[in-house]
Parts: sequence; structure tokens; C-alpha cells
Amino acid sequence: MLAPILPKVAVLIATQYTNAPTLLFHCSNLISQAPSNFLETLLPHYLPVLVADCSRIQLDAIAKTLEQTVAALVIHNSEDVLAKVFLLETVAQTEGSLTMIDEYLSAAAPKRRRGEKEKESSALASMVKSCIVPLLGKLVFELGNLEIDRKNVVSYVCSTFIPGN
Repeated sequence: MLAPILPKVAVLIATQYTNAPTLLFHCSNLISQAPSNFLETLLPHYLPVLVADCSRIQLDAIAKTLEQTVAALVIHNSEDVLAKVFLLETVAQTEGSLTMIDEYLSAAAPKRRRGEKEKESSALASMVKSCIVPLLGKLVFELGNLEIDRKNVVSYVCSTFIPGN
């Protein structure tokens, strides 16, 4: 009975996670799940929204509850998160979210030793390249459903993250 609206409920709970933590407790009780199981199960529905909104406080709190890093959560849901980010309304919003993702990924990456060469690509570029085919598939699908003109997003992804384009 609740299944069709659970993704929307999950987004609401995640966006209010630090302001109203009892929402998670009551909702997970209602469906007889542990709060951490509820968060983990519905992660693909709310994580892209939190990343797109640059909701660092909620991301950090949820990652702590799930005993993972934000970087690990983003990496495991990379194509959904990146598709949401690339479909934001303005380039400034997209770049802000990408910067935040890159900061989380860079903080989680092992530190370079003194004298080691700077890597040619960032952690973000590596993540985009690792899921480029499903990401482009999601973008093309979503762009076909959009009424607004965001067709330049695919060329932006290709030109920014795929060498030789």
C-alpha cells in the first residue's frame, strides 16, 4: 500500500533528517524496518536529490548512520547521482554539485606521498568515466522526457569528461 509513495517519503525524510530525526523512526516503524535498513534500501531515491541540493549536513549524517563515507555512497550510486546533477536547471547548480562531489571523493582518496606525480584526472572524472555508458543512457532518456531545453547537457558531459571530444 505504501510502496508507490515510499520514494517520495524517503526524499522527505532525507531532506529533513537532521531537522526532524523522528520522521525516520516513525516511518520505519510503520513499515516494520530498522531505520538504517530503510535508509539503505531507499538510498537510490534520495541520494541524488541530496547531492544535487548540496545538502552536506544531511549527507554527512546519513553516511554516519549507514557507517559509510559520503564518497562510498556516491560511488555506489554514481550514475543516478550524476544524472540528477547534470539535469539541474543551471550550469552554476551543476558545477556546485560537481565540486561538492569532487571534494568528498578527494577527501576519501588516499593521500599522495611527497614527490609523487599529480594525477592527470580528478576523482570525479574517473567516477564519470566508470559509469559513462549507463549515465549517457539515463541522460538521453531523461532529456527525451523534458520539456525544457537541456539538450546541451550530453555534449557538456562528453566534452568535459571524455578525452578527444
